[in-house]
Amino acid sequence: MATKYWVSNSDGLWSDTSNWSTSSGGSGGVSVIPTIADTAIFDSGGSGDCTVNGLYTVGYLDLTSSYSGTFKLQHYPSRLAIYRDLDLRSGQTIDLTHTDSLLQLTSSFFNFATFDGTITGVGEV
Repeated sequence: MATKYWVSNSDGLWSDTSNWSTSSGGSGGVSVIPTIADTAIFDSGGSGDCTVNGLYTVGYLDLTSSYSGTFKLQHYPSRLAIYRDLDLRSGQTIDLTHTDSLLQLTSSFFNFATFDGTITGVGEV
């Protein structure tokens, strides 16, 4: 299980390994994007919007209140399944723009979800 940080300061794709680091604000270029075994953290170390551009599963998604970008599911199809935990902190937005966008809280191992932010759009949760 690894922790990976979004470090892109411009708009980027979830699938691009150069947008991810093993430390907040660190150099991008991890060998593998976050997976079901990982924690994905969005904090002040990266300010660019993140667009999920495919079908992915992550263990824990944390959109901290210091992240200044927007988390988007806009491509067809786009789905992010969250296997364990979701933190959507105050001031954060998940944008489900496309009708085939899906944010999925999945599995019998799912522990908690904190919704202090906003979910917008026409996709599904």
